[in-house]
Amino acid sequence: MDKTLYGGIEETEEFGEKLYLKGEEELCLSEARHLLVLGDGDPWIKNIAEGPYFMATYQLDWRHLMVKIHQTFSDQPKLVSELIDYLYSGQGEKMLTTVRLARLLCEDEDKRQKIADLVTYIENNQNGLYGSRSLRDKVEAKKVLVCSTGTMEKNIETVIGRRFKKHGMSWKTKGVNNLLKLRTLWYNKSDWDAFWSRQASQGVSFPPIN
Repeated sequence: MDKTLYGGIEETEEFGEKLYLKGEEELCLSEARHLLVLGDGDPWIKNIAEGPYFMATYQLDWRHLMVKIHQTFSDQPKLVSELIDYLYSGQGEKMLTTVRLARLLCEDEDKRQKIADLVTYIENNQNGLYGSRSLRDKVEAKKVLVCSTGTMEKNIETVIGRRFKKHGMSWKTKGVNNLLKLRTLWYNKSDWDAFWSRQASQGVSFPPIN
């Protein structure tokens, strides 16, 4: 409901601030008792979630974790099922213990390194498996709020992937940032209309878009 998009090629702090201001403008985030930020496990997303603007609950997108589990244990489907069962039943600690044990028992050096990378990934996001402590209402998240950011992933593919990742394309930071700003304006229809109305009021002409 009331979806709004923001995109930019910016440093983490600047991106987080502008993202929050956009959310405040469209959704009045400051009035919310509880905010949830989902991420793919990269630390910068958690830093934004728990920073001074959002003060939100951070949760890891399970889809990204399950992809890593499948990739790490592609030749062990039973173990994959076991680990995912632990995840969905709220037994994150048991899942992590099982992965650690698999690392100890693995004799293949390359695979052992892959398992070690998975262990690190889970450890770094352990407090976000089921929703970290809310910094706004000071209570512990007791249940999974959202399992996946599938809708957001689709937005990324639609807004960014289809335009910027075509065969043979390459971009400079300034160019990709400018075009990304225009595309997010286009998908936020009211922003698009307001932007071009301001341009017209300043005497800037532009061709119609069919």
